[in-house]
Amino acid sequence: MNPSAECGASSLEVDFDPDTCMGGLGTNEEIPIVNGSFLARYRMGPALVPGRPPLASEVNAAKGLRSSSASTHMKTSTTSTVLPCTPETFWAAFLDESYLSALYLAELEYRAFAVIEIGETSRKLRIVPKMSLPAPVARLIGESFAYEEHGTLDRARSEWTWRMVQPSNLDPKSKPRKDVVTMHGTVRVEVAGDGHCRRTDDFCIEAKMFGLGGLIESSVEKELRRARAKEYAFLTRWVEVGRTG
Repeated sequence: MNPSAECGASSLEVDFDPDTCMGGLGTNEEIPIVNGSFLARYRMGPALVPGRPPLASEVNAAKGLRSSSASTHMKTSTTSTVLPCTPETFWAAFLDESYLSALYLAELEYRAFAVIEIGETSRKLRIVPKMSLPAPVARLIGESFAYEEHGTLDRARSEWTWRMVQPSNLDPKSKPRKDVVTMHGTVRVEVAGDGHCRRTDDFCIEAKMFGLGGLIESSVEKELRRARAKEYAFLTRWVEVGRTG
């Protein structure tokens, strides 16, 4: 017999005896329950509680699942392409303010873009991306989503390391909430022969939102990969017309 049918509760995967269902234990304490593959919580109260509380082993198992389910999500991804330029030409464009403005505003059509700082081996950008996201993620992130990208270049290794930083002047009411989504990654550039180079992007996306972490990660990854593909094509056109020496 299904205990939930007798007790008026949702489907509970615990070993309750429906014949002892007595309608309440006189407490409002919340306890975790395994409901299928989803971790649910319900409030103990009249007409919803079996005649005995869950066994300690049942509660501990549910708590373990809750802890695992609430852990930080992380997704890694890699993209790579061969470009018609030397590593030196690539880095010259990568740290060229005119190239960056053309890329983010004209090519990617981002909502807003600004160079905060730029030098020979570092840059800080403020970015308000234009993204096509599933409705649940779009509601969480919102159109006002903005972030800073801080990065540094190790010329000896020909490797760029960057990370996403929430703007220091972020409106506390704006979305997403601080640290709900974080990103970081590297860009490696290697000689590929015949005046070409290979660019390899590794990036990591972390979503700290219970229940939506995986959806956020996959959605943001899709947008990043799409942006990288456009950037690769744009840089190819940029260097082919000789805009970077």
